[in-house]
Amino acid sequence: RKVHPWIDAAFMWAGSWEILRLYHHFIVYDDVVSISEDGTALNKHGTPAMIVEYSNTPIGAIKQVFRRGPLSLYSDPAPFQKIELNDYPIWSGGRGRKSHRSCGVYRIMQNLSDRRRQQIISEATSQLESHEPYSFTFLNCEHAAFELSSERVGLL
Repeated sequence: RKVHPWIDAAFMWAGSWEILRLYHHFIVYDDVVSISEDGTALNKHGTPAMIVEYSNTPIGAIKQVFRRGPLSLYSDPAPFQKIELNDYPIWSGGRGRKSHRSCGVYRIMQNLSDRRRQQIISEATSQLESHEPYSFTFLNCEHAAFELSSERVGLL
């Protein structure tokens, strides 16, 4: 996430042509009820909608090395964290505005009751407080997403 806009775009392009099949999974923490004029996904309170995920950025990795040492990138390279869904769109040419081009976030349609949705959010909040270290094979973004919400979903 956020290595460099050209690198991110190259991965998105390769994925869209099925040359490279890499998918990232996250849990939508807030329902998106509207989109602001600048393209920000907003929740019912009018603040940026949040997601929870295992992820890191190059800057985040450098900070982690200074805080926890270089081996932490091997043992836990991607913390489970809550961030703005808005963190995913591609930024346009250095002016600080978001591009409205597709950034590869797919909308998932899932019919959940309010009770089940609240249960998923509660479980995600618990994981934020005491997440297991990320593992490329045994505990990654896909595992976290399916652990929190194992219901069948449809891609729109």
